[in-house]
Amino acid sequence: MVLVLCTWKVQDSGVNNKKTQAQAEKFFLACLMIVAPDIMLAITLNDFLKAQDQGVIDPKSYADEIRDRSKTDTLFTLLRVITCLQAFRLVTECIVRAIRHLPITTFEFSTVGYVIV
Repeated sequence: MVLVLCTWKVQDSGVNNKKTQAQAEKFFLACLMIVAPDIMLAITLNDFLKAQDQGVIDPKSYADEIRDRSKTDTLFTLLRVITCLQAFRLVTECIVRAIRHLPITTFEFSTVGYVIV
């Protein structure tokens, strides 16, 4: 149901230059997303390329904006290093506990699983 609603919203987003779109067509496209997503992908890609040709979408214009908003400052780098050190400490601590046959909580197991993944 979520997929149908998301597809319904995307088809009604205004990217397509058609002012009015029949409810039946939108429902058909939403159902098509569930039954044959590869066909829906081809339709969506076609609409994207049309919008790009018409100048509605220009992916290159966002590169400077993304670069300006990227988090590459020294504080972010420091926080990333601290996070990696904490994760390394947790993994090491769990390994030592396992070697010494000490208990490890479920929370620590799941956190180590997220760190490894």
